[in-house]
Amino acid sequence: MKHLSKNTKRIIQLVVLLFIRIHIFSQEFYIPNTQIPFHSKFIEVLDDHSGLIQITPKDTNIDFSIMQIPLKEEVFMNSFLKALNQFRQLYGRKPLAYSPEVSENLKNSLQYGQALNGVTHMAYGFYTDYNYVKKYPDREYMFGEYLLDVMKISGDLFQELLSKKAQVAGYFFRQNPVDHSYDFIVFIK
Repeated sequence: MKHLSKNTKRIIQLVVLLFIRIHIFSQEFYIPNTQIPFHSKFIEVLDDHSGLIQITPKDTNIDFSIMQIPLKEEVFMNSFLKALNQFRQLYGRKPLAYSPEVSENLKNSLQYGQALNGVTHMAYGFYTDYNYVKKYPDREYMFGEYLLDVMKISGDLFQELLSKKAQVAGYFFRQNPVDHSYDFIVFIK
């Protein structure tokens, strides 16, 4: 490199930096069927275009072997709608009203095995997922944001969450202290 001029060295450096920048942007995950880049406080999504995506925590220091204490279910239930409506507002959508009737139907379907009229999303997980939000003082609200981030990975679900026709949302969240698991179900109509 000693025999190259200053300008040539600068051009080589710029080409290398440009190559690195292009490579980094080509790794960015876009919500399927949209041109919207995926952003999250909690997770990163990598798509190697093989049909499989990889989800990793942004915080590489999370220890998933630690079992977190349960969330306060009532606090979660009261804060999820706020997280959902803030997500919708971010994309210019009107807020949804809470539907106790839809929520009660979802609760009965989970607790008593009753048939469902419709579901937007169901999730089953373990208390270890709470590690994503353990550093936040409002863990229940932030866990709602985490669940929305997971839902955004699906392009169809992303579109359903942002439906212009939607007017109400119902949801139910419960925890099982025996096996340290949780169930979450949401329906937007």
